[in-house]
Amino acid sequence: MIAIIDYGVGNLFSLKSSFAAIGADTGVTGDPSIIRSAEKLVLPGVGAFGDAAALLKQNSLDKLVKEETEKVQRSFDNQLADLQAKQAAAPQVSEPVVNEQTSNTEVDVTPVSGSRIDRYVKPRVNEEEQK
Repeated sequence: MIAIIDYGVGNLFSLKSSFAAIGADTGVTGDPSIIRSAEKLVLPGVGAFGDAAALLKQNSLDKLVKEETEKVQRSFDNQLADLQAKQAAAPQVSEPVVNEQTSNTEVDVTPVSGSRIDRYVKPRVNEEEQK
């Protein structure tokens, strides 16, 4: 469920209706337990966020929003570290090897990503066409 945080500002009905139009399961809440258990959070914004920040604090939601944001940051940092480790372990691209004994130029390729490319065959170009 996507929790739309109700702290007294924003057009929450419009926001909830927009999510409903795309089939998203949402709830408008100021309940910390529901906010903590939500899959995703939406903090509605307003033009003057200073007033909105004061309302978050007044409703004791400021620390909760910060805690939940830090969880997302830690998750992002962990995912980034995993991707960097996978990239470091991936094979490096080799230099092309040209087979001079065939009528075509064959280039062996070692891909960096998971896809497999056995060879690329470049069409033979007539020497007269090159001039």
